[in-house]
Amino acid sequence: MKLTFDKSGDACPEQYDVFDEDGNNVAYVRLRHGTLTVSEAPLHNEFYRHSFDEGWKGAFDNDAEAQVFLGIIERQIRQHYGWDGT
Repeated sequence: MKLTFDKSGDACPEQYDVFDEDGNNVAYVRLRHGTLTVSEAPLHNEFYRHSFDEGWKGAFDNDAEAQVFLGIIERQIRQHYGWDGT
């Protein structure tokens, strides 16, 4: 299952809508007030959370940091929906 991250906000919060290969919106990602969350779209049932030490953080510091966390999030989404082979 191919996932596409569509950035819908750059900062405060940095956010993404995540779509599957059929164009279904499967997740919403938000980094706000130092907390990165991932929830089902459109129901917003949260299934992943990461807290940064920086309570003000509303965006990734750079592309490298974004790629690390978006990779983690992609794995979390696949696991949540059972698309990881488990």
